[in-house]
Amino acid sequence: MDYDGGFTFDSQGGSQKPANSGSVIPVTLKQLNDAFNNSPPAGALQIDGVPSQHVALCGKIILLESKPSFFMLTVDDGTGSTDVRLFRKGTEDDENSELTVKEGDYISCVAALKSFNNKWMVNSSGVAAVTDFNHVIFHQMQSLQTHLKATGAKPSGGADGIKSESKSGADLFVADNSNDALFEIVRELTVMCPDGVPTEQIASVAKMSVDESRDKLQELITEGRVMECMDNHYMCIA
Repeated sequence: MDYDGGFTFDSQGGSQKPANSGSVIPVTLKQLNDAFNNSPPAGALQIDGVPSQHVALCGKIILLESKPSFFMLTVDDGTGSTDVRLFRKGTEDDENSELTVKEGDYISCVAALKSFNNKWMVNSSGVAAVTDFNHVIFHQMQSLQTHLKATGAKPSGGADGIKSESKSGADLFVADNSNDALFEIVRELTVMCPDGVPTEQIASVAKMSVDESRDKLQELITEGRVMECMDNHYMCIA
């Protein structure tokens, strides 16, 4: 899924363009909440140093409240949560204004970021149900690549001060079955998922089956380089 403006994602290493204030920027909810905390409502909201007015979000509805003129959706993507105000297309009694998604569904949307009563608000005019979990993983990968491109972040040096080759950006999508490469992938993904990286996400980036990635991750656990967190479906750097 590509968004107008921002960094367009290309798993084959194609060209990309930098974000600007008019871009729709794919973000995780941790990124968004960090931006809210670091940007006073009286000023311009900045994400990775770029003034941002619109973002693309993807996550699971964990709470849904119906209001007279809008729905309030609390959305969680595993990195954080936020409230998204979804405006009705009709009145509360209009059958066309009913929402087609429910609590527990994954959704994606483009949202406008507005300041109101000294607080940042996330407003959207429409959401789309996500039926393929690959879209959730892809969105997080796109958010990660956009973040790395905007900040110029690269992996830190390896053991004994030897610099490791960067696996950021499109390089994350080059298949490499070595344990070192898998460890680098987990470390990169931890930037966006500090509380634990889903094993399905690791497998997708490493171009492995989930079972194969779990076998490799078990080897990294034995080596003391990664560990399970929350449950055996999430990995953290040890």
